[in-house]
Amino acid sequence: MMTIIINGMILALLIGSIGYTYLMDLRVRKLLAALKEMEPMISQFSKAVDQSETSLEKFKQATVPDEADVRPVKKTADNGLNKKNLTFETSRKPMQNHIGQISLPGKSELVKSFFENAEKLEL
Repeated sequence: MMTIIINGMILALLIGSIGYTYLMDLRVRKLLAALKEMEPMISQFSKAVDQSETSLEKFKQATVPDEADVRPVKKTADNGLNKKNLTFETSRKPMQNHIGQISLPGKSELVKSFFENAEKLEL
């Protein structure tokens, strides 16, 4: 009698697991279909971001003053700010790669690799 109850519980849990897996599969397929529809828009956005980054870099290079153009700064009264804590960096520090993270030079390559991996998962 006890074995029938235990077998019934195991059977119910297996059926529940299979049902839940089926629902998750439907949701993932729906998500991948939505991503496939958005692929052209995302790749255009990615290209626009890459283009804006290169334009910004060119703008920064064009606006860097020559040493001959730099005027000496007048000393002003100390306004209570600790000058040791004030820093300004003209560019970001390079990001550190975490374990399992791959660094790609452009966002377009990242977007393309994402969709290629998604297509491989569908197969």
